[in-house]
Amino acid sequence: MLPGVDAALPRLAKLAEHLEALRDDAHTFADALGAQAALVRYTHAVLDAVRQDLRDTVAGLSPSATGRYAEALPILEAVDRRFKGLWGGVDLPIIHSFFAATAHAQ
Repeated sequence: MLPGVDAALPRLAKLAEHLEALRDDAHTFADALGAQAALVRYTHAVLDAVRQDLRDTVAGLSPSATGRYAEALPILEAVDRRFKGLWGGVDLPIIHSFFAATAHAQ
């Protein structure tokens, strides 16, 4: 799984950069493109944390990326709710809070 995550991260970063460049050139769809870029950046941040946890596990260490997951959520806070929907505005923060509580309890 780790090689797949390693391969996906640069592609996600490039996609976010591409969307941001398109946003700068587009007037009609600028908000939508900016939101898409932020959603891709959120996915990139979470996947980067997953990669760190996988590397830790492979090395026989305790997962250490809890802070990275917490840093990912604010990326979505700037995204208009019409683009992130109920899932991104309500459900996802709840999921993150459950994960954080579980991580701190260990």
